[in-house]
Amino acid sequence: MSLFDFMIIIIRKCLILSLCLLDFIYCNKNTDSTSLKNQEQFVQVYVELVKLQDRISVQYPSFLDSSRAILGKYHFTEEEYNRSLSYLNEKPERWQTFYEKVLEQLQEE
Repeated sequence: MSLFDFMIIIIRKCLILSLCLLDFIYCNKNTDSTSLKNQEQFVQVYVELVKLQDRISVQYPSFLDSSRAILGKYHFTEEEYNRSLSYLNEKPERWQTFYEKVLEQLQEE
């Protein structure tokens, strides 16, 4: 193998590594924007669940059925709901912003 061939192999590997790194960075940014994109829907889900708790005790089986119906209405799975909660838990300031939107929504109704 000549020095030229060796250099071509190294350049290809660097190019592939760079593309993988860019893809990884893009995917991480996309995850945050997806969380923000769904935030308005999540506010709606949360507001409806709060109102549901006022009507039905969480101890009743009908609460679980109704909460699942609310999640379905907004195309959320239980896993996505839990992930959204985890996203908010990562930084307390996210909760503050979220609660402001929830309170604003509750006051409008």
